[in-house]
Amino acid sequence: MELTNLLNKTLPGTYIKYIKCDELEHILPRLPHEETDLVTFAESIHRFGLIEPIRVFYEPDTGKHYIISGERRFAALNLLGRTRIICHVITDPKLRDATLIAENCLKDGTDIFRSCRALEYLIDNCGYTPSSLAHFSGLPLARINRLLKLGLLKAEERRKLSLAKMSEQVCAEIALIDESTTRTAVIDYLIKHMPTMRDAINNSASKPKMQAVRAVHRSHPFKCELIDNSVARLKKLIDNAGFKSRLERKASERELTYTISLQK
Repeated sequence: MELTNLLNKTLPGTYIKYIKCDELEHILPRLPHEETDLVTFAESIHRFGLIEPIRVFYEPDTGKHYIISGERRFAALNLLGRTRIICHVITDPKLRDATLIAENCLKDGTDIFRSCRALEYLIDNCGYTPSSLAHFSGLPLARINRLLKLGLLKAEERRKLSLAKMSEQVCAEIALIDESTTRTAVIDYLIKHMPTMRDAINNSASKPKMQAVRAVHRSHPFKCELIDNSVARLKKLIDNAGFKSRLERKASERELTYTISLQK
């Protein structure tokens, strides 16, 4: 695997350097941070020091340094009022690509939206295709395509889902809901109810139910078609989250109602 070979070699063109904070550029989205967690992390750095430098790529054409990994460390150091940060600088483009994938896609606990943005950056700026990225990184092509779907979500949707720690499969399914108002409603519903769904299923002898969407007038067939599609996706993402569910669709003269039954 090309990425493994690159990471296992000690390549020339890397060095350690202090860089001013205002000279560091972001190529990946800044992650939403829980303020208390960030303060605790900053206190740890203040007490024990920065154990691992921030990794950056130096682009000679622009003369700028771009953060590859260490966004949370960067945020914590800014919170401490640091004006200069010690950085591990990479100048080799192939090593940059390998580091981007290793740090943002292969590490346990990596934010999935950073994984998505890292793949988008490599495709948009470095000449890769999803297939060539799969060959280079060893990631399954199906997972690369699933991560790329997350790019369809808006910034606020990504922020909510990231803070709620929704799974990659669930977020990818939400991203495929075409109607933005329905997508927002699904996200809000899951954030509110997902933590208690499993307890309700495990502790109840009955099969709890939830109304998936509000009733809609049948006089708007196109809207009904969109909601049919969205509710089916909602059922699928609930199944992907580890639940068994059954979708019921009832039609009257003026409206449609949808109910999802959660089963043990």
